[in-house]
Amino acid sequence: MVDFGSKDYENRAVLRATLIEIAAETHGAKVEFAVAQFHVGEYQDLPAFQMPLPENLWFVPRREYFRISAPLHPSYDCRALMPDKSEIRFRLFDLSLGGMGALMDGPAPEGLLPGTRFSQSELDMAAWGIFRFDTRLLAISERKVVDSKNETITTPRLSFRFLNVSPAVEREAREKASKVR
Repeated sequence: MVDFGSKDYENRAVLRATLIEIAAETHGAKVEFAVAQFHVGEYQDLPAFQMPLPENLWFVPRREYFRISAPLHPSYDCRALMPDKSEIRFRLFDLSLGGMGALMDGPAPEGLLPGTRFSQSELDMAAWGIFRFDTRLLAISERKVVDSKNETITTPRLSFRFLNVSPAVEREAREKASKVR
């Protein structure tokens, strides 16, 4: 069972859909699955969607490092130089001690491939300062969101790993994290 949404047009759109992809994240672990169709049902005397059991269920376990989502405003802008010295720009999506996720505002440029190493990438975190670091691009994926006009917006999502993070920095971060709990 899944709760009805607060907007009737969204509920009607879901009922017309022939493939519904669901992703949820709780306590740092992500679960994803897809179902063919929802049907109207009831749960505790309230309208709800019923669905068949999914054929596949993907469970992505917790990451090694805790991730923090970046705020939407102000955006934290990044830039890096491609191997051909052309500049790419993106904005911070999430951040951890091990790396970061970023979103591009336009299509990914040709030649941007997983495995590419970037030296002295720059991250402008406004009042927090400008940071420079070496990274390796791990993956390029897509982030899809539905806007207020019920249109799907697809944005390239880049996953980076920080390079040259020393064991001393990792140990200090773990110690600070254990005090936060």
